[in-house]
Amino acid sequence: MTEPATVVYAALKALALARDRDHVAPARRPPAAAPAGLMTRSVG
Repeated sequence: MTEPATVVYAALKALALARDRDHVAPARRPPAAAPAGLMTRSVG
């Protein structure tokens, strides 16, 4: 069972990691489709 709070926390953590990675290497920026897909899947 996945709690909504856990999903949101995981999404925020992933966004933070992506932001750090973007700050370190802007050229190797991960696609924003992964967090967005996670959020839409958790909502819908």
